[in-house]
Amino acid sequence: MDPERGPGNAPGVPKSDRGLKIAIIAVTLSSKIAHIATDILTLPYNRFYQQNTLLPILAIAKAVEDRESDEEISAQLKRWRDRKLSEFQLVQVAVSRQRLRSAGSCTHSSQSTLISAAVIGCFSWPPPDSLHWLSPAFWHASISFSLFSILLAASEQFIFQTLHRSPTPRNVDKDLAMILYIRRSRTVEPMHSPLEEVPPIPQIRAIKIKKKGGWIPKEMPFVEVRWNMIFTWQAPMMLMAYSAICFLGGLTVYAAVFYLVSFFLCGITFIWKTLGKMSCSIEEIVKHYEFDPTIIQRIATRTSKPALSIEPPNPEWPQHFQDIKSLIENAIGSVAVSISHVGSTSVPNLPAKDVIDIDLAVENPTDEAAYAPALEKAGFQFLLREPEWHEHRFFAMHRPFSCNLHVFKVGTAELARHLIMKEWLIEHDDDRDLYAKTKTEAAGMSNSLGETVMEYNFRKENVIRAILERAFKAKGYLP
Repeated sequence: MDPERGPGNAPGVPKSDRGLKIAIIAVTLSSKIAHIATDILTLPYNRFYQQNTLLPILAIAKAVEDRESDEEISAQLKRWRDRKLSEFQLVQVAVSRQRLRSAGSCTHSSQSTLISAAVIGCFSWPPPDSLHWLSPAFWHASISFSLFSILLAASEQFIFQTLHRSPTPRNVDKDLAMILYIRRSRTVEPMHSPLEEVPPIPQIRAIKIKKKGGWIPKEMPFVEVRWNMIFTWQAPMMLMAYSAICFLGGLTVYAAVFYLVSFFLCGITFIWKTLGKMSCSIEEIVKHYEFDPTIIQRIATRTSKPALSIEPPNPEWPQHFQDIKSLIENAIGSVAVSISHVGSTSVPNLPAKDVIDIDLAVENPTDEAAYAPALEKAGFQFLLREPEWHEHRFFAMHRPFSCNLHVFKVGTAELARHLIMKEWLIEHDDDRDLYAKTKTEAAGMSNSLGETVMEYNFRKENVIRAILERAFKAKGYLP
């Protein structure tokens, strides 16, 4: 730099103090951003980046700056060449398996492990429309990185094999120019940025003060290094690292999405079934039904009427239910959403009529053709329908066991009421004893007066409602 021109007249240097401060801030910020970006980008292969590329390049540049002998510079180049050739060999081994065949000849049949894994992921696993798009995106990126890594390693290996032919000044200059783009500028006066001497930003070590050319490090005024070559010579290792990361990223997304989707679908299915069973509101559950005989549509009359007799608890009732349940399942299959044992015979230690009460929940009770003929063929008698009461259909069986089969639409309130009553009586001995006493008294009164089962049910209705209300309050359904 011409001393007479002064710092303010140097090419590319701001002339005002304000412009100088802005330039200092801009250089500082860009330098910090560059360092952060470099740390992030080189994180997967930082050790190789430091030991095999950055430090050797700086060592060679320092040797040139210190005007070491050509032999010393050539030795530095040789050491770096050996490191890089070993690194390229590592890339080839990691990205492809080389097998030597035939004595005296070298034939390479490379079976790419990373490429094969990524190709398997892209083309052999489920297609993109059946998994998250990130998985095939990661795997295709892994293939691309692997291919470029192999190609760059091969081309750079060829270049490095021509390095260090002889330590003559001419060859050293060619090697420096070809490999590092280092120009030994002994005849040219070095150009320093006046910004480097401006406090209080001493960490600014270089600034671009020419339209063309690279950065001029303060410590190496006689050397011009194109620092982007650091990434160029490290590219094979960089791409190999990114290829492995992309493949593992795609595999992670694939596995995570697969299991998350599986768990999500299982959860949705469970919630859907649960909501299907309890899709009615609390208001519907706690509302007591007022029997209206005018809405009943009678289909047939019972061929056999069971006696109105309260029997002691029978331990075989649960097995009778299981036998009838199997009969229903075999008859209508998947039409049956749920089959529940309800009524007094489902409660241990509770006297009851020797009749198994069963709730059958189906999606559409109005589609009688889907279940009624099959149930009749299995031994049930279709007696009545109540369309205005939860689409209720009623069937009865007399052999091999007496059974009252109630068909409801899945999720209706009456299904919930029956289960709540059953659970409450199982858990509360006092109400179970009260209900047993009420049943016995109602049956005795109805039999003495010659009443039907309907009148018997009316006689115990108030006690049933009182027990249900206590159960509803315990569940928080009633205040």
